[in-house]
Amino acid sequence: MIRYAQPTAQLKKDEMKKVIQDFLTQMKTVMQDSAKSAVDKTRELEGLVTQLNVQVDKKIDEVSGQQIVTVQPADDSEKKDKLEGGVGDDVPYEKMNKKQLEMGQKVEMEHTDNPEIAKEIAGDHLAEQLEGGKDKGKQDYYTKLEKFVDPHDDEVDDKPAFWRRNLDYRVPR
Repeated sequence: MIRYAQPTAQLKKDEMKKVIQDFLTQMKTVMQDSAKSAVDKTRELEGLVTQLNVQVDKKIDEVSGQQIVTVQPADDSEKKDKLEGGVGDDVPYEKMNKKQLEMGQKVEMEHTDNPEIAKEIAGDHLAEQLEGGKDKGKQDYYTKLEKFVDPHDDEVDDKPAFWRRNLDYRVPR
């Protein structure tokens, strides 16, 4: 029969305590170093994430700024020339009498089916009055025109409005 010697039997009690304490001290040091290393690594990564967030925020601000510059809001004062030439090309609609512009757009629909083109034609007529010295509040081009135009005049068959209303297909006014 083979008998194995137990390792604890060979060491004295004090030596065993010393070995265990040394082992635990080494383990504690390794764990502290690992924890310190982990904390340092975490701080380093947090710093990198912060730098990345700053760069992302700058890029977002840059892109947002570009969009604001390149995308213009569509509002009534913005001129979009559909017809080249004309007195009103460089005059924004907000400088014109709104009521006269609306009246003019309806009147000029006699010449086109496109409301934007009709509005531009009306804007040209109102811009002529601005050039002539009439301010926005005194523009009266379409009020005066209304006095001269017979309301039944569009029933005459040589007017574009007559043809638009009387063709087989209907074009919205």
